Amino acid sequence: MNLLVLGGTMFLGRHVVDAALAAGHSVTLFNRGRTNPDLFPGVERIVGDRTSPEGLAALAGRTWDAVIDTSGYVRRHVRGQPLMGLQRLRRRLSAHAWFCSLH
Repeated sequence: MNLLVLGGTMFLGRHVVDAALAAGHSVTLFNRGRTNPDLFPGVERIVGDRTSPEGLAALAGRTWDAVIDTSGYVRRHVRGQPLMGLQRLRRRLSAHAWFCSLH
């Protein structure tokens, strides 16, 4: 399976990536490139910021079988314009998993 992981370099995300790679999946990381940038050498990385439409532009024209989002831990990450951008991406997927600690 071809997976896009938003975040993926700390907390839960790094364990999700570990498990996906161990299971033989192809993984692409989408994050700002600030946290643990040397983690997972050989894994494709797309640098961008989920909090702006411009930041999500790096995902344009790409497709994945599923997106796993473990990095939406602040309300502004999952509301408004950034959420609309992720919803447009989600329409092109067969699966989207969103893990969130917001109440």
